[in-house]
Amino acid sequence: MARDSAWRLGDGGAMAVLLDALSEVTGLLSAQADSADARTAAAEEIAAWRAEVQVVDGFARPDVDALRARLRERVSELTGGDR
Repeated sequence: MARDSAWRLGDGGAMAVLLDALSEVTGLLSAQADSADARTAAAEEIAAWRAEVQVVDGFARPDVDALRARLRERVSELTGGDR
């Protein structure tokens, strides 16, 4: 039972990191949207990322880690590799 609880705490931490990455992408996309078309495109991309986060199983650690890696890659693209 203790092992199961530890696993869930680890998964919770992984989800927290995933949500932080989503927040960072959301902030960057919003900040870089400098026209109506860019704001629309940013809103659509943000909605797509949020939908992916909502359907990922928080206990499927490989799925959480893979989505987090994709979000981190997007952050890198948006910052020119500065983060």
